[in-house]
Amino acid sequence: MNTDYDDLWVQLYDAYKQCAEGKGRERHSDGRMWTEQPIFRIAEQHGSGFLTGQAAKKLGEAQGMIRRGELGRARAELLGAIIYAAAAAHLTEGK
Repeated sequence: MNTDYDDLWVQLYDAYKQCAEGKGRERHSDGRMWTEQPIFRIAEQHGSGFLTGQAAKKLGEAQGMIRRGELGRARAELLGAIIYAAAAAHLTEGK
């Protein structure tokens, strides 16, 4: 691994943990694989714009939280935006 990018790995890993072990798993998995969860079912119904729109919404929410000094909450929203962007990237693989 290139140590110049270690912090990037930390951010991506934290997004993964939030999704796979934290809030995402608790609220959405019901024992299903990530690609079988509502994030993808809704994108099938409404297109990948749903995913990029959700990422944009989370980024905007995070910006407001940063302004209010709610840095922990802002970081959680930013990690969520990474997950929505990853889902959009996943959908583009097959197109």
